[in-house]
Amino acid sequence: MMLDEGIYEEKGWIDTFKNIFGKLLLLGIVLVLIFLLAKTFYFNKPKQSPAQVAISYLQAEQSSQRNLAEEFLLPALEKVEILGEKYKDISRLSWIQKEKEGVEPIFETKEIKIKGKDAQVKILEKTNKKDGWIFFDYYLPKQINFEANLIKIGSWKKGYQWRITKINSPDLISERKFGERVEIRENVFVKPIQFEKLDFPATRKIYSLEIEYENSSNEAIFIYPFSDWRIIETSGEIFSPPPVTSAVFLREPIFYGGELKPAEIKKGYVMFEAEKEISAKEIIFKNMEKKVIFGVE
Repeated sequence: MMLDEGIYEEKGWIDTFKNIFGKLLLLGIVLVLIFLLAKTFYFNKPKQSPAQVAISYLQAEQSSQRNLAEEFLLPALEKVEILGEKYKDISRLSWIQKEKEGVEPIFETKEIKIKGKDAQVKILEKTNKKDGWIFFDYYLPKQINFEANLIKIGSWKKGYQWRITKINSPDLISERKFGERVEIRENVFVKPIQFEKLDFPATRKIYSLEIEYENSSNEAIFIYPFSDWRIIETSGEIFSPPPVTSAVFLREPIFYGGELKPAEIKKGYVMFEAEKEISAKEIIFKNMEKKVIFGVE
């Protein structure tokens, strides 16, 4: 009788221990799952959204804080593209600029798309006191749209963050067909008319680009055709006009540039020289306000 009671009591203690251990084990599993979920969906979440990263970059770059600005770019800077150029190539551009008085720029997120580890955002900036500020060889207008591509980088252990791989602006850079008339600033237009090789006896190949400038504004402007135009060959090689004073041949009417009066239209030729035959892929217009890529069929 006593033996049976002892066995019963021992079995009851073991069952109680197993029950407590099972509950503790289940609680431990639940806590681990909670930690994993919190780590994955909260603690590992990027501290800034793609739009916030893009805006932070623009604010830093436009305040001449390039070291800070680069923290928002993909660490592999050789893979970053800004305004259609490799960042490594244009990061050498640095301008000494005086800060204006006035209201700070205002940024507005117009669109954001996130798909997996990739994001695209569109930002509208009202530049305010940054109006006219030089941003990578362009003057900032009163309002400008930026488009940014970002990628999420990092690891589960260290966390993730959004970083910029590309920034562009349709207000600064556009693509057109050769022969189109394009507005390069308010009421000022350019148009490439004809690109051709000249049958001219010389040690170098001679090419001419006929262009037209039109000033429909009510004030005179200054134009610099020999500095504004480039030829992109099918191989990707870039050709620029030679200095007017050292050109092998100048075709009349020579487009020296200078003042373009209100309501005035000027046509003329810009010359190019090369050691080989040029097969033009694109004709580029570029000044401090606009870049237009004219595709050549």
